Amino acid sequence: MKTKTILIALFAMYAFNAYAQSDYSSYLTKAMDKVEAGDCEAAQKFYNVYKDLSGDSKPSVQDLIDDCKKENKTYSLGEKLGYRGGLTFYVAYLDSSKKHGLAVGKNGYSNKLTSSSMYCGEGHLVTLQELNKIIPNKNAIQISGNYWTSTVSKPSDKSYDIQYYVKNIETGNTMSVDCINDKNGKYWLLYVVEF
Repeated sequence: MKTKTILIALFAMYAFNAYAQSDYSSYLTKAMDKVEAGDCEAAQKFYNVYKDLSGDSKPSVQDLIDDCKKENKTYSLGEKLGYRGGLTFYVAYLDSSKKHGLAVGKNGYSNKLTSSSMYCGEGHLVTLQELNKIIPNKNAIQISGNYWTSTVSKPSDKSYDIQYYVKNIETGNTMSVDCINDKNGKYWLLYVVEF
């Protein structure tokens, strides 16, 4: 009789454990469904419950949730995007989704523009078109003054004779400036990355 009771108890424990395990997997299934729906925060909550109850972790599931968070992140103007290639970049322009746009990093000023000035780390020198997109948000990113652009205003076969556009952020005025040594002053270097 004792053997029969022990066998029944063991079977009951096994059945309960199997039921509980299948119940835990429902949290994992719900987490994956939420990732597919783009609800990354809910996916994280369901996955955390799964991990807590089952004692198991699935790194590939966490990677999917992390990717979901990155893909669905929205930004705000002036938000620090991060440090890239020696410069700190801030969000300066956003598309209507607020997930993509332009970020800028300021890197001093110069009275000349050389080929080495065109890039800084991951960023490229702002174009006139990009600067025009950024200007309405100048207060959010705290920029003012005159800025070099990589847009050529006067082409030349001689690299020392090329002129580039410089734009004043406050007035919106644009001028053509000699790339080698402008005697009127120094202009800020603003670098852009797309995200």
